[in-house]
Formats: sequence, structure tokens, C-alpha cells
Amino acid sequence: MRRPGWDPPGLPAPTCPGSVVRDGGCGIHPEVDPRGIRGDLLSPSLGEVEAQRRVAAHTAAFNGAVQDGDWGRFAERFTEDARMSFPGLPVPDAVGRAAILEAYRSAPPDDTIEQTEIDPAHAPDVGPVDLVAVRWSRGGTGTMRITWRGDLVAALEVRFV
Repeated sequence: MRRPGWDPPGLPAPTCPGSVVRDGGCGIHPEVDPRGIRGDLLSPSLGEVEAQRRVAAHTAAFNGAVQDGDWGRFAERFTEDARMSFPGLPVPDAVGRAAILEAYRSAPPDDTIEQTEIDPAHAPDVGPVDLVAVRWSRGGTGTMRITWRGDLVAALEVRFV
């Protein structure tokens, strides 16, 4: 969509909506910010950069565990009191790092994931929360809602679409 007065003829129109980071890092903001700066010339916000870093590290650790079977190293990415859930599936929540490790060891995933979209947020009473759209290597899509405490996962909710 062209914006009169903002997009000179011959330049492509912005394609990434809002502050959503798509396909690993669009960083283009098609809206104009309150200071009057053309948004598609802005860099990603610090929150977006941090979300990309956190999610990329989590995804790489998960994929590494799928490939080498070391779920202990992956489980270290969770807080001691973390909760992992799969709403809509007949799978009980795993509460605590030890329970999460046992869940992965007893039924290890056998396909990797690729993040396709990240929507970072911040819940004042909880901390950073990233909603991540994913695609599994053997097909299928879903979302992960990851709540962070520092660099550790405090809650992971996985939904299959």
C-alpha cells in the first residue's frame, strides 16, 4: 500500500505489518512513529532484537536436542519451577525442570522446528513473553508462547494448528 507523501514513486511499498518480526527478522515498520520518522527506515526495537535472540537460542537448543538426544542440556534452559503445557492435547502439564526433562526423555520429539514469526510482548507482572509461530520439519505448524525469567524459560505453552 502506497502512502501519499511518504513513498516516492519507484520504491516498493513496505510489506511487514506493525512491529511483528517475520521469518527470522523483518525489522521493517511500515507505520510512522510519533516523532514523524518514516517507520520503514527504523531499525528493529531493542525488544524485537532481544526476542529474536531469546527465541533463536531456544529453537537452536531444541533442534540440537532432537538431533543428539541430550535433553538434559535442553532442560537446563528452563527455570526450576517452569511449566510446560500442550493445550488441546491429552498430555499432562510438566511442572518443574525435572518433570520437563522426564517428559522429553520419555517421549522425545523427532522433528525439528523453524520459527516463522515472533511477536514480542511484556507482561508487567511476569516479564517478557514471546508468541512464536513455528513450522515442524515433518510438516505442520503451531505456536509457542514462551514466558521468560532472565534467559530461562519460566513457561512454555505449545499449540498445534
